[in-house]
Amino acid sequence: MTNYYLWMLLSALVCTALYGFLARKLHRPALAPLTLALGAVLGIVCAKLVYYVTQIDFMIANGWAQSLVNMDPAEWCFFGGAVGVALGTCLAAKVLGAKPMEALNAFAPAGALMVALSRFGGYFLQDAMIGLGEYVENPALCFFPVTVVNEWEEHYLAVFMLEGLCALIVTAFSLGRFREKRFLRTVFYLCLAQIICESLHSDSISWLFVRVEQLLSMITMAVILLVYTAQMGRRKLRWLPLVICAACAGLFVGVEFALDKTVWPIPLIYGAMLLGMAVLAVTETKSFKLTGK
Repeated sequence: MTNYYLWMLLSALVCTALYGFLARKLHRPALAPLTLALGAVLGIVCAKLVYYVTQIDFMIANGWAQSLVNMDPAEWCFFGGAVGVALGTCLAAKVLGAKPMEALNAFAPAGALMVALSRFGGYFLQDAMIGLGEYVENPALCFFPVTVVNEWEEHYLAVFMLEGLCALIVTAFSLGRFREKRFLRTVFYLCLAQIICESLHSDSISWLFVRVEQLLSMITMAVILLVYTAQMGRRKLRWLPLVICAACAGLFVGVEFALDKTVWPIPLIYGAMLLGMAVLAVTETKSFKLTGK
């Protein structure tokens, strides 16, 4: 566990340095270190708070006071931590007199990189079965980074590696392609990738057939599309992106139901999920273009 927290600390320092470079045009030298401090505090608070709210029965049964100070990474919500870091970025900008959205746009690539590095940090948590998928029997797939092996020589899908890779790809797009609305677009695609990654987890916070981080990701994407809609003026069919988003959300719920309650072919089920994700990506791209940037 110590190695994991050391990895997170080093990752935060690297991303803070990147943020300092990207935010140099804001002329606030203290912005990056202050964001690190506030983001760390609010990230920890929000990660625990969201987990507590979504798992309140378990937390109370386990002793609410003890649960709140438990440092086990299994009792944190990654999404909540990310929200806390974003809030810390906004607060740091306000304190130093910078515009929060300008700070968030500068922070977006560094934030995406932090997501990637945090996910890769799951390598240090595999003994606790965090960030892993189902047991893998096919010998052809039993190699790192596709799988990791435990002390009993059992191979499990290394979902944390896929999550990190997806976040790295988003980081590259955030740095190289997203010039306008960089923060919103970066967050959208981080959330989009998490739809399938969260589904691959063997253990995640769930309500019936809905995984909590999938739900939070869908809500976030819907809010971003709503922001786009508000900026489209009085265009015809401007509400269509939200309708498509709702339809895709229904599809994803159906996919989770099919995975849990049917014997349909897994490639077919995940193919439907990937199709829905592709539709959402196209919807975001077209909606962004219609905002006038």
